[in-house]
Amino acid sequence: MAAVRKWIVLIGCIVASSLSAWWFFNQQLMEEGEVFRPTHEVLAEWARRVREHDADLKWLQESGRLPRLAFTEAEARRLFPIQHHQNEWHARSYFARRPNLELRRKMEDHPSGSWLLETNSLGMRRADDPSSEQPDLRVLVVGDSHLDGLLNNDESFASELERRLQRAHSGQSVEVLNAARGGFSLYSTLGAMERFLYLKPDLVIVGVSGNNDFTDLLQLGHIFDGDDIELRQDSELKVLGGIAAELRPAVSAGFGAMYYGRLHPQELEFGVARASAICREMQSVAHAAEAELLFVFVPSPSALSWQQEPNSFAEVRKILGLGAEHLLRERELAQGFIEGLRSEGCRVLDLGVVLESEPDAFFWLSNFHLNIVGHRMLADGLEPELSSQLQK
Repeated sequence: MAAVRKWIVLIGCIVASSLSAWWFFNQQLMEEGEVFRPTHEVLAEWARRVREHDADLKWLQESGRLPRLAFTEAEARRLFPIQHHQNEWHARSYFARRPNLELRRKMEDHPSGSWLLETNSLGMRRADDPSSEQPDLRVLVVGDSHLDGLLNNDESFASELERRLQRAHSGQSVEVLNAARGGFSLYSTLGAMERFLYLKPDLVIVGVSGNNDFTDLLQLGHIFDGDDIELRQDSELKVLGGIAAELRPAVSAGFGAMYYGRLHPQELEFGVARASAICREMQSVAHAAEAELLFVFVPSPSALSWQQEPNSFAEVRKILGLGAEHLLRERELAQGFIEGLRSEGCRVLDLGVVLESEPDAFFWLSNFHLNIVGHRMLADGLEPELSSQLQK
């Protein structure tokens, strides 16, 4: 094993949701009186067992480019938000959304003031199950909350794509199956992809979010590498714990990861490198399953040039001491990630090209996730890719 690294665990007043997509869960958990965060002792114990080559450890993949541990349900409950009423344990993705949900979620900036979370018997964001007969084109979507969507199923890019392709190719059958889940790290996204490959998708769309996917994987990445996890109270990181609740969506929109990268740049570099390794593994898994793969990169809302920037952005930047150089660094890391994937033959749709033109129109301002217009824009970008797939 390579030289052991020290990893600083964010603890004390730091809420996991302050830095990443765990906000997606914890916002709801806080409403219900509970917030999930794995303890330092749990994280350190798993890393120690890996480091000492514990023979009782179970692995999804022990050797090769991307080691990954397998967790029982009891073990996973100490590491992942399985206690959330929408979630259940799954062996490959560690947690997954429960099947057959029908939950109304309030959201002021949705035109209806709320949206309906509905899942099928597989926990996918659609009412019906996959067809028992293989369609002419079956697309599997995996990723985190941007592709999952904070909107009704029929407003999502997946439903929009399915409708458009059915109209344009009336003689052919099309399914776009949305198995994305808010709060997934890229490790869980890979596991979700593996879980549903039995459906024989022709194309797998993988969402990668710039605002959290380079930081959400840090805990598992360091555990799987057996790194020495150091417990340290970082006074600078206490700043995050004092940020008002109304500003936390802006923190999770990319400023939290940017701030953490400012304090610990080597960690952000580790995150980008590990994200690239996971994506390469996805490419290998898809190839073995005879499926094509398309990555969709959603940039951090905080990294975009807003015509009318939300007031919370300037306030959070001031609190966290973030300047133009930190924004530039985030953009450089994201661009390097995209170019690295493309240099290895991966197909990447960079939404930043479109979002940069008018981000004000594409995001919910209450949580900085893609809104209905943003999902239509995503469908616009993907439609030519899927149409060419049907014509093969």
